[in-house]
Amino acid sequence: MPRPRTPDPLIDEIRAIREERSAAFGNDVRRLGEDAAKLQDSLKAKVIPAPKRPLRGPSGPGRGPDATKK
Repeated sequence: MPRPRTPDPLIDEIRAIREERSAAFGNDVRRLGEDAAKLQDSLKAKVIPAPKRPLRGPSGPGRGPDATKK
């Protein structure tokens, strides 16, 4: 069962763009993926990668790397 849509304007805008782009390619997943790959390739030189940083796991009692230590 699909989740009810949230009344968030930003999410609604993203959904509308996603539906519009999908319709532009006839809802063909392969064509949409090919276009996304071309777009990604064209942006490679323009995108600055995020800095590497250690991943943080969940925190709190009973969580994280020390959770199993006694």
